Amino acid sequence: MTNCRIGASDYLLKSLDADVLYEILTQYERGESPVSPGLANKLLQELENTHVLEGISIHKETDVKIDSLSERQKNVLVLVAKGMKYKDIVITFGVTERTIKYYMEMIINKQHMKNRKQEVKYAIQKGIVD
Repeated sequence: MTNCRIGASDYLLKSLDADVLYEILTQYERGESPVSPGLANKLLQELENTHVLEGISIHKETDVKIDSLSERQKNVLVLVAKGMKYKDIVITFGVTERTIKYYMEMIINKQHMKNRKQEVKYAIQKGIVD
């Protein structure tokens, strides 16, 4: 959090694998500001602890459209919602299981959900999956 206070605009973890790093760099190229899912939670907790968010309503339910997801994220969400296991999705996209998990974490964070089950339920309610 100190780095953000002194002007850092991005932060990458050394532990990222090549596929995840590629996805993050692609998001930067599109003008997005991706943050590691674990780091995003820590940043929110820190903001809450420093009372920066006092008086600001944070909604757990999202108004963000599914359209805010990348095509790959939408495809992963559809397959997960249809009940496919990560190891099967890996074969479909030719990436690592860790990358699929990263996509799901990004989807969950973008939609402000708590977990995969809640995200799948939301996708079904919004008609993303039959």
